[in-house]
Amino acid sequence: MDDFVEIVDNNDVKTGNSTTRKEAHQLALPHRIASVFVFSNDHKLFVQVRKDNGRFDHSVGGHVDVGESYERAALREMEEELGITTALNPVKMSIFEDCRETGYGPIVHVHGLFQTIAPREWKFVPNDEVADLKIMTIDEIDADMKANPDNYTYGFIKTLAAYVESVQ
Repeated sequence: MDDFVEIVDNNDVKTGNSTTRKEAHQLALPHRIASVFVFSNDHKLFVQVRKDNGRFDHSVGGHVDVGESYERAALREMEEELGITTALNPVKMSIFEDCRETGYGPIVHVHGLFQTIAPREWKFVPNDEVADLKIMTIDEIDADMKANPDNYTYGFIKTLAAYVESVQ
């Protein structure tokens, strides 16, 4: 069964319509994604290696269901993908991502971005969504993204740029 998502405009305002995630992707209807950057205690970022395509992505990311807030979706996805249940700090909301001209498909997302620090005792366990995690500094990720952009999801490229801009 496909989950339902709310359609938003390019400014992240709900249109009052919803559809399946599959249809939203096929028709390039803007809808919401909650993303989380999970940092280690030494300020390195856990970068997800996606199981479906092997690309590097946000530590955590997933669709916001109908009636769900960005934060609730981020907390749900963080627990599902990494097994972490820590508090989140909002970083940047409404990061517009239009993949139609990139070769990544007709997908249009609006991201809400959060950050957190992984608990010291936490150990990652690979699962049906996340094949592995790499731990890198923001500078290392940025340099590798510039050298190897095809290794990264377009959404991660966009949100990392927004993150760097917001913390400068």
